[in-house]
Amino acid sequence: MKTARILSLTLLVSACSSSTPDDDWSTSPVQKPMAPDWVSQGSVLDAKRRAAFGVGSIRIPGQKALAVKSASNRARAALKQVIDQYLAATRTNYAAATPAGVDPKVEEMFAWHSINGVEDLDTYTDSGGTVYALVKLDLRPFESRFDTDESFDAATRTRLKEASSKAFTDLGAK
Repeated sequence: MKTARILSLTLLVSACSSSTPDDDWSTSPVQKPMAPDWVSQGSVLDAKRRAAFGVGSIRIPGQKALAVKSASNRARAALKQVIDQYLAATRTNYAAATPAGVDPKVEEMFAWHSINGVEDLDTYTDSGGTVYALVKLDLRPFESRFDTDESFDAATRTRLKEASSKAFTDLGAK
């Protein structure tokens, strides 16, 4: 009889308990036992894939959706910094290779750019509840302008391609 009461009490307590948002968060399908490499690498320019990657993180207890969105926004801000460095290095390399000075059309191309086509690739939640987000921007469409933009002559397009490739090297792209 005493065992039956203890068992009933245990079942009653178990049935009344509920999970908290933090419990749901810790069992999220994006949580992995070990952090992926990109978490420790941070935002990078990848020469092999001709892409830029941004990593952002934030911890907002109990706010799963907000934390993921905020981490993604921070990753996009970090990606913008990588892109700005890439464009500045490409412009500098182009200017150094252009004895007659920089063409105003080229200046305009470097002055006006937007980050379109950013992909959300992955998220990771560590044991402390910090959410990390990884985003990617493929730079091949930007670089393809060097081959297809008829407003530049062949020599300018060649110098732009070389300047872009050198930017990857100058910035220590992996």
